[in-house]
Amino acid sequence: MQFVVRRLSFSVITILGVAFIVVSLTKLLPGDPARVIAGVQADQVEVERIRAALRLDDGLLQQYVHFISNLIQGNLGTSARTARPVTEEIVSRLPYTIELATVAVVVGTILGAMLGVTAAVYHRRWPDLVASSIAVLTISVPGFWLALMLILTLSVDLRWFPTGGAESASAIVLPAATLATFTAGLVARMTRAAMLDVLRQDYVRTGYAKGLRHWVVVYKHALRNAAIPIVTVIGLQLGALMGGAIIVETVFSWPGIGRLLIQSITARDFPMMQGIVFIFAAVVVVVNLLTDLVYAVIDPRIVLND
Repeated sequence: MQFVVRRLSFSVITILGVAFIVVSLTKLLPGDPARVIAGVQADQVEVERIRAALRLDDGLLQQYVHFISNLIQGNLGTSARTARPVTEEIVSRLPYTIELATVAVVVGTILGAMLGVTAAVYHRRWPDLVASSIAVLTISVPGFWLALMLILTLSVDLRWFPTGGAESASAIVLPAATLATFTAGLVARMTRAAMLDVLRQDYVRTGYAKGLRHWVVVYKHALRNAAIPIVTVIGLQLGALMGGAIIVETVFSWPGIGRLLIQSITARDFPMMQGIVFIFAAVVVVVNLLTDLVYAVIDPRIVLND
């Protein structure tokens, strides 16, 4: 419990630091946001009204305090582009991003674990070479290029899946596959390395000597003890997926908060940009906290005290 309280305190401090960075970066962006939002034909009165509404003339510390005080009340401001509360906009888009990231992580983890276990069990034989080559290939391929190739082949030529949107259940296949590919490669490489170390342990040889089935030794005993580094990669990768979703959602017109962020940047919608970046950072902090807690669930020998 003491560890959980300490980690929660550290997470709150991290989130406060992230909030300061978010406010600072938007303050440093070039140009007059009020003029951009108002449009070239707007008069000076309208520009000043927008500037006052966004508190653009306030100092950095004042803006930070205002942001934090609103955040405590669950208020991230009002979108300058849509005139709707930022919280409502994010809540309406966030389920799409969570759905996409969850499917990508689950699919990528299962495929990566299968490749990694196969490579470790058949170490230095042809299945190891094939699985390791696939893992390196999936890590090396740029996500935006893979997304375009999937659209051209599976959507435009074969017409198996829609090119974008989220109107049908099959629409998630291509964007999820794009995100899952990189995750599968990382998990495969980490699983192979961890399993090679575990398979050399004495208790594995003891398991075979006791007559246990091969799959019981590999998947029940060895894979569980190799899971700690794999969970670490998955936790870190979930944060990276939130960033990767920005590109993938834009390419596939997926209505998540990644696409909403691009639309906000284009329109210089500062409140929306601040809100989305803050949510991204908060999700990463929470995922890292949960990853630390999962360690103790996977391996009871671990004592969470530091």
